[in-house]
Amino acid sequence: MNLGVAAAIASMVSWGIGDFLIQRSARSLGDWKTLFYIGLIGNAGLLPFCYKGLSSLGAGDLLVLVAIGAFSAFAAVIDFEALKKGKLAIVEPIFCLEIPVAALLAFFMLGERISFLQMALVAGLVVSLVLVSLSKLEFVHRKMLLERGVRLTVLAAISMGVLNFAFGVGAREVSPILATFVIHSIAAIVSLFVLVARRQFWPGRILSEARQAFPMAIADTVAWASFAYALTKTPIAIATAFSESYIVIAVLLGIFVNRERLKRYQYVGIFGSIVCGIFLATTL
Repeated sequence: MNLGVAAAIASMVSWGIGDFLIQRSARSLGDWKTLFYIGLIGNAGLLPFCYKGLSSLGAGDLLVLVAIGAFSAFAAVIDFEALKKGKLAIVEPIFCLEIPVAALLAFFMLGERISFLQMALVAGLVVSLVLVSLSKLEFVHRKMLLERGVRLTVLAAISMGVLNFAFGVGAREVSPILATFVIHSIAAIVSLFVLVARRQFWPGRILSEARQAFPMAIADTVAWASFAYALTKTPIAIATAFSESYIVIAVLLGIFVNRERLKRYQYVGIFGSIVCGIFLATTL
């Protein structure tokens, strides 16, 4: 198997688990504090693997990574807030917009090309993920367009698509681990500044809150580091499509952990996403 595909699959699994834990953390700790602990704890684990490379960063590369890190902080918070305000059945399918947004940016700005078969498989993967995410099989419905949080969710999906593209560019300029470390460091600094400004940061609570956030931060950091590596080995559109399959992981957690029941078309979506993913991997 292509190493880039393997890394994308690792990011898919890690993000599925990470989002499951992030949802709990965001509800109990808040958006900005969740982001702060992801950066703080995750980067503590990454530092031993990349500290030697920090001195080799050029001013231009560092400036790009800092800009991406600042943007990632706000994109993540929009993402968290969309999940809070919108219904999961409405929000998750809209998040699939990340894939075409990243693909279009890669096509127009980097000149990346993927075959017609690969485009068809990516499209099949997106459709399958939508089937998995919908609680009702209503693709065109006036109420869906008026659901609370839809506009915010579209903004979050577009922001994350732009972030995926920018992250891919940054990861190709430096090592994937180093790019993940710098970008997450900036996100942690931005979130800390916001928490202090809002008087929501209490040093005495760091230890107890960090214990709760530790598994979440590890899963999220592994996901971003794996995604960064995948972006250096495969086209951005394909790496993003694979990573977006974390929705399936979240569904499986719902089945086996939360004992949720699925409808027939959702099982079709799970099957379709797996088939499309396997065939997509064989084309690389």
